[in-house]
Amino acid sequence: MASGTKLKYPNRRELGYAQRIYRDHFRSQAMKYLVVIEPTGTGFSAYSPDLPGCVSTGRTRDEVERNMQEAIEFHLDGLHRNGLEIPEPRTYSTYVEAQQA
Repeated sequence: MASGTKLKYPNRRELGYAQRIYRDHFRSQAMKYLVVIEPTGTGFSAYSPDLPGCVSTGRTRDEVERNMQEAIEFHLDGLHRNGLEIPEPRTYSTYVEAQQA
């Protein structure tokens, strides 16, 4: 930022409007992200390969899935609020059968 340049922060009315627009747009543009869930010594952990740093834990599978849903929404909101691009989901999963030697 150039020296002497002031940041313009939105007023409450502008911010409320922007949040409503974002919320409505985001809800209409729901994306599905792959979530990997792994058992741990105390429950489960989860992460999404398309959202680096977005992780969660839980005592049960249901809990970690709920927590991860919240974590993804929080992560995407943070990206948006910081003017960063929301990544498109790219990863997928599949199972491969392998014969034991």
